[in-house]
Amino acid sequence: MSWKGFKKAFERIPQQITAKVSKGSKTVDNEYNHLKAELKSIDAQLKIIYSNASQFKDNINAMLTFQNNFVSCMIQIFKPVTAAPDPINSESFKDFFNTLPQNDPNESRIAELAKVAIPFQSSLSEMILNIRPKLDSFDSNVLNPLLELTAIIKNIYSIMQKRDHKLLDYDRFRTTVEKYEAKGAQPGGRSLPDEQAYHKYGEMYQEASRQYRYYNDMIKKDVRILISLRDELMGLIMLKISGIQNEVFLQIHTMLISIVQKATVIDLNADLGREFKQQWDIAERVLADINMWSGEKAYTGKYNPDGNGMMGSISRKFKKDKPPPPTSRNPSRYSVGKSYINSAVPPVNPLHNTAGYSNQAKTQENYQTNIQPGLPSYESVVHHSSPYLDQAKSSYSPTAPKKIAIYATALYDYTAQAEGDLSFKANDVIEVIEYTESADDWWTGKLNGKAGLFPSNYVKLN
Repeated sequence: MSWKGFKKAFERIPQQITAKVSKGSKTVDNEYNHLKAELKSIDAQLKIIYSNASQFKDNINAMLTFQNNFVSCMIQIFKPVTAAPDPINSESFKDFFNTLPQNDPNESRIAELAKVAIPFQSSLSEMILNIRPKLDSFDSNVLNPLLELTAIIKNIYSIMQKRDHKLLDYDRFRTTVEKYEAKGAQPGGRSLPDEQAYHKYGEMYQEASRQYRYYNDMIKKDVRILISLRDELMGLIMLKISGIQNEVFLQIHTMLISIVQKATVIDLNADLGREFKQQWDIAERVLADINMWSGEKAYTGKYNPDGNGMMGSISRKFKKDKPPPPTSRNPSRYSVGKSYINSAVPPVNPLHNTAGYSNQAKTQENYQTNIQPGLPSYESVVHHSSPYLDQAKSSYSPTAPKKIAIYATALYDYTAQAEGDLSFKANDVIEVIEYTESADDWWTGKLNGKAGLFPSNYVKLN
C-alpha cells in the first residue's frame, strides 16, 4: 500500500466506526445490495459446479483405469497353476484356456469366464482410446469457461471494494458539509474559518459524490448483464456435461451388453441374490480353511443380503489364534535327568521355590551322572590307540568337540510371569540351552544375552 492509500485508509477509520455502531449517517442502496447478493449466489453455484464437474472427469478416468487393471488381474486369477502355458513358446498362450479340464463344472465355468475376460479387455482398451479425447475436450468446453467466469466475478469483487471505499468518502464529506450548513442556519451564521472549511469540504464532497456514483452505476450495470446471461451460460455448460456423460455411459453400456451376450455362463435374467448366495457358500468354506501365516485364519459370518456390502458378513479379515496357556510349573520342568543339554553353559539359577532346582552343584552332578555311563574316557581311548594316534596326540592338544547350537522360533508373545522367566515376542529366535522330551515342559533358553525359563508349547524347534 502506498502512502497515499494508507493516508486515505486512516482518514476513513472514524466513518467506519460510526457506521459500525450505527451512530452516523450511512447511504444505503437497496438495488445494489440485491445485485451483490445475487452475485455471491452465482459465485457459490459456480464453485459447486466446477468441483462436481472436475470430480466427474477424475472419476471417469479412475473408473476406466480400474476396469482395465481389474480385468488384467482377473485373467491372471483365472489361470490355474497346474495348466500354466509354456513361457518360451508364445503360441501356447492362444488356446491356453481350452486346455483346462472340462470334467469339473467349476473349472469349465472358470474357463468360460476367462474366455469372456480376454475380449472384454481388448474392447475396454479400444473404448478407453475413444473416450480419452472426449474427456480432454471436457476441460475446454466445461471447466475452462467456469474458471473464466469465476475470474470475472473476482474482478467485480475488487471493484465493489473500491466502490465501498468511495462510499465511505462520500458519507464522510456529506456529513461534514451538512454540519457546516446546519451551523450557518443558526443565529450568527458561520465564521470566516468555518466558511473556508465549508467551501473546502463542499468541493471534496462533490468529487466524492461523482466517483461514488460512477462506480456504483457501473457495477449495477455489469452485474445486471451477468445475471441476464447466467441462465444461457449454465444451459450451455449443462448441455456439454450431459452430452459427454451420455456418450461415455452409452459406450460402456454397449460394450458390456455385447460382451455379456457372447458369454453362455452369464444369465442377465438370473436372480443376483440367489446366485451370490450360492457362490458365497462356496467362498465361505474356502475362507474358513485359509491358514497362511502361522495360525492366522479368515473367519466369516453368515451371509446377510441386507448387510453392508458384499463383504459385510466377514467378521474380521484375519484373526490370530489365541496362544495356549503356559504349562504348569511342575517339577519336571527342572528335571535335568531327562533333558538334553547342547551347551557347556550351566543352567540358569532359578529363583522359583522348587526343590528339584535348588542349587547349581546338584544339577552339574546330575549332568555328569547322566552323560558319563557307557562312554569311554578320553584317556582310555588314547591308551588303546595306534602309534599314529600317539604321534598325533603329541603334536596336537586334545580339544572338546564343538557343540551344535539349537534354536527355536517363538509362536506367540510371552511375558515373564515370575523371576527367572524369559520374555520374548512372536517370531523371535531363541537359543535353547536345555530342553526335555516333553512338549509340555519348561525349557531354558537365551535371547539378547539374557537367559531364563520359558514354556515349551510357546515355541517350535528349528
